[in-house]
Amino acid sequence: MKDVQGASEWAAQLLGDREAEVRKRIGQAIRDRQERALTCQDVAGGSTRHAYGGARYPGFHESLMEEFARVDGNDVRFNDDITFVNPDGFFKEIDLVCYRGALLWPFRFSDRDVSAERAKLSDSRLVRELMGFAPPPPPREDLFGSWVPQSRSTDMRPRLAALPADTKLLLIPFSSNASGLLKAYWGVGTLIDDQGTIAWSDGPDPLPLPATPVRRGLALLPPQTHPTDLPSFDSGAQPVPELFSRPDADEKNPGLSPQSEKQEHQPLTTEEENEN
Repeated sequence: MKDVQGASEWAAQLLGDREAEVRKRIGQAIRDRQERALTCQDVAGGSTRHAYGGARYPGFHESLMEEFARVDGNDVRFNDDITFVNPDGFFKEIDLVCYRGALLWPFRFSDRDVSAERAKLSDSRLVRELMGFAPPPPPREDLFGSWVPQSRSTDMRPRLAALPADTKLLLIPFSSNASGLLKAYWGVGTLIDDQGTIAWSDGPDPLPLPATPVRRGLALLPPQTHPTDLPSFDSGAQPVPELFSRPDADEKNPGLSPQSEKQEHQPLTTEEENEN
């Protein structure tokens, strides 16, 4: 592994002269999404971590997409080398990021501070399709000699298959939990078994992370007034009805029913109505 601040030779060859900017944007995207996930957990409360987990995945892919879509006024040509691809059947609103032929795949591999050498990929169909952009499995040795594991790749869905044949998968494993972001790495590797074991051909090397999130689009709700502090529906002033006394004529003629409302005048439409 290289030092966390040092540039990896394989990364410079893969990403070119903007390797440092790519590292910076990946790190910022991971930091921002972790902060958003923690905010969701704080707002939701409770004893479970469901809110944190729900905001985390596929949120890291979304934050990566947002970060690479950002245009830097000092380097507007950076975005010329970015391709966004939405695999069929993946999340409709979220694209995968491909920079100069490097397809970025961030994934959380642990909730503890452990080395990425122990990182494991999920054995999902999409991951197996992405293995079509990974290097071939390296030879392995056991008591019976040297042998080459079978590739875990499978037929790709159309939008992935449309990417250039020289596209390479760049794995970005990181560890985090509801208490904070731990570490992040990047490297080139391939899936070699059903348990998600990765054979690394380049890396994994530490990926520097910014100390603070940018918090774009992140805002906490203002403190809410407690329901008991709000007026209830029946706490207002009671209306006073207008009371009228009976006319003197009604009092002098007890045989007549009192009339509280003036009878409306019915207009005549024909002369015959008045005669009948």
